[in-house]
Amino acid sequence: VWQLGVNRRSDAPLVEAIERLWPASLDLGMDRDANAVCYTHVVAAKGVRVKNLPPVKTADGEETRRPLELRLCTAACDGGEEDVAPDKAGMLILLAQLAARECHALLQPGCTLQDKWSEAWRALAPGDLAVLVNTHKEAAAVHRALAALGIPAVAAARGSIFECEAATWLLAWLDAVGNPSQER
Repeated sequence: VWQLGVNRRSDAPLVEAIERLWPASLDLGMDRDANAVCYTHVVAAKGVRVKNLPPVKTADGEETRRPLELRLCTAACDGGEEDVAPDKAGMLILLAQLAARECHALLQPGCTLQDKWSEAWRALAPGDLAVLVNTHKEAAAVHRALAALGIPAVAAARGSIFECEAATWLLAWLDAVGNPSQER
């Protein structure tokens, strides 16, 4: 069995926080199942590589960011009523907007990242961030929310190239070139 014992992508505080979720004494019965995927305890290759993160805005004011944060999202997150839950489509839009706002906060002046090649400190850039989603629909919602805040983004896609806006435009142009006498 090959195991990687060093995480070369994450800061030490994040790796340590995740390690606390999986204490060595936790028995999930995985050692009894030969096909189970077991958690491998790791260490971070580097210490802190991101500095000067902006505080998290809360209902009570502002709090210092922690390496690992879990947040409860209700309609109140966007100024709605606490007891009213958005429908599925509304929640998708809300979560995309909240993710985009988080990216926007991280990209404000002052937040710095240690470059992995030169090890020099530089401003955090859009290409340093990633928003992980489950579906193309979620990716499109996050992409729109980022664009609305002026944050450049790319979305990895597995769909057909023929479904994109550029392909629709190209098809119309080729049709016009191929049939110039046909009025539209």
